[in-house]
Amino acid sequence: MNINLVTFHQPTEHEAEAFRVLRTNLRFTNVDSPKKVILLSSAKQGAGKSTTISNLAITMAKYSLKTLLIDGDLRRPTIHELFDLRKNNGLTNYLVGNQEFSEFLKSVPDYPTLDILTSGIEPPEPSELLFSQKLKDLIAKAREDYDIILIDTPPILGMSDTSIWATLADGIVLVIASNQSKIEEVKEAKEQLERTNVKILGTVLTKVKDNSYVDYYTKDR
Repeated sequence: MNINLVTFHQPTEHEAEAFRVLRTNLRFTNVDSPKKVILLSSAKQGAGKSTTISNLAITMAKYSLKTLLIDGDLRRPTIHELFDLRKNNGLTNYLVGNQEFSEFLKSVPDYPTLDILTSGIEPPEPSELLFSQKLKDLIAKAREDYDIILIDTPPILGMSDTSIWATLADGIVLVIASNQSKIEEVKEAKEQLERTNVKILGTVLTKVKDNSYVDYYTKDR
């Protein structure tokens, strides 16, 4: 697996501990209304959202939570690269075919409670594909089968994909790169999300000075 998956390669280091804090905060954010389907996104490309959600998925699975990680970024998918998996036979194959989504799930060695749904073949019109009833059916079935569903979505600005995903989710975490993400873009992304009525659970700050720590802030403490 990719070296950036610190929760796998360096589980005792403080970087991995940061993801355990993130896991705990998400699990206990608003305990009266637990969040089961959670998106991670960023304002623009390069903030580290895919690495963050992949480490979070491993951390969830380590605590025996039945976890589904979906690569919902159909434009620039990377989850398959992080886990050394084949991209094809994934989400888009399910959406355009007649098979159950469970037939496209991929497993991860040493993590029996973690399933991954890669992006699949590249569609010509990703946003159109995401409007399908089959995607709604997939999320509904996943809610029954899993403790937590984590979805890596495209950057928010400049495309509608994440806004479509937001209609199916319980909340979203916004990933912000230190000294890289522009505050104006982050504010614009936040405003765009608020128009979808999805609950913004908090933010993850990546790429801080020592390039080895992930900080988390949640709105509901």
